[in-house]
Amino acid sequence: VTPYVVKAKAADFLSGFRSKSVNLINADPPYATGNEKSKVPNYTHSAAMAAKKWNNFKAESGWDTIADYLKFSLEWMEAARDCLTDDGNLLVWGTLVHNLHHVRYAVDRLDMWAIQALHWTKTNPYPNMAGTQFSCATESVLWIRKSKKKKSYYDKTVAARYPIIGVDGQPLKNLRDYFLYPAETWVGKDWHHPSRKPIKLTSLLVDAFTPKSQFVRSVDPFAVSGTTGVSAQAVPGLIGEVWLGDNDAGYVKDILTKRLFPVSYPLARYEGGDNILELPVREAAYYG
Repeated sequence: VTPYVVKAKAADFLSGFRSKSVNLINADPPYATGNEKSKVPNYTHSAAMAAKKWNNFKAESGWDTIADYLKFSLEWMEAARDCLTDDGNLLVWGTLVHNLHHVRYAVDRLDMWAIQALHWTKTNPYPNMAGTQFSCATESVLWIRKSKKKKSYYDKTVAARYPIIGVDGQPLKNLRDYFLYPAETWVGKDWHHPSRKPIKLTSLLVDAFTPKSQFVRSVDPFAVSGTTGVSAQAVPGLIGEVWLGDNDAGYVKDILTKRLFPVSYPLARYEGGDNILELPVREAAYYG
């Protein structure tokens, strides 16, 4: 699997692919946590609340209200729908509290089809130090296909390659809609993502939702730490490309290239290298 990195906003990045040319899109879009450390405004608040002096990150085109975030979601998800193959899959990460209800609304607006919600339960969640609520131990991923009429690809034999032990101590014959994996711990200063997904989990998803009998293109429009790329490279029998888009050149230079091009780093930095491109906003020709 050959990795490519593109600096671009999500909607522009996805629009660069030809229609029906992408098999899998694994997206973990930014969403607010509401604290100043994240530098992201809590867009679930009202416009009056958003008008206060937030230390805004202005991710992508920026947002301050629910309407702004819905517009952002509709733009990149419409581009995702258009570039997916008829049997392609869209996976969108988040939480039910922060963003997945907005994503679900966008699914209906775009006439797509939500198949199922899958859940990652962390076996080592961060404790709630204030003791005011339960520790947040779960992230969810919404499994979406292009439309109700289009059947998306799913390999049911993947369960045998990622055995999950049931309560009776025996491997389960079918995967469940929840996965128990520990969250990865922080590693030095080269990890800037607050919730990097476990390689075993994302490899399972890439494996389950991509065919092995053909050339496959997987895409992550919000790459940040590059886990989708590393996972695609780890799936046995997968042949194709994995394209990673990110609007932050710092992440691209310091994290993505180091994880995806460990041999040639730092030569394969954002400013150079055969597999790293720059997509002028809304001005590039198709690259896939």
